[in-house]
Amino acid sequence: MLKELKILFRHGKQYISDLEGVQLTPLFRGLPQIDNSITASEAKELVALCPTSAINAFPFSINLAKCVFCKECEFQSAGKIKFTNHHKIATNDLNRLIIK
Repeated sequence: MLKELKILFRHGKQYISDLEGVQLTPLFRGLPQIDNSITASEAKELVALCPTSAINAFPFSINLAKCVFCKECEFQSAGKIKFTNHHKIATNDLNRLIIK
């Protein structure tokens, strides 16, 4: 019992008490927003850049089932892809994880 109390004291609270009002850090990578002005050459570069092959060039889309949220596509796309702070991206349909 003393061991468990020591662990609790050292680690603190390990849960989120208010799930509806949670404020995530700005560094959190959530649902991406894709600008429609991505050209075919930019799309090919982004496909080659993605380490998990989560990006499809035609039609341009990101498969969140494969994405590891490394943010390399955002850095390369000059603002045409932006990862938002939106964290509600879970689904039971894999087709809904493909963001166009």
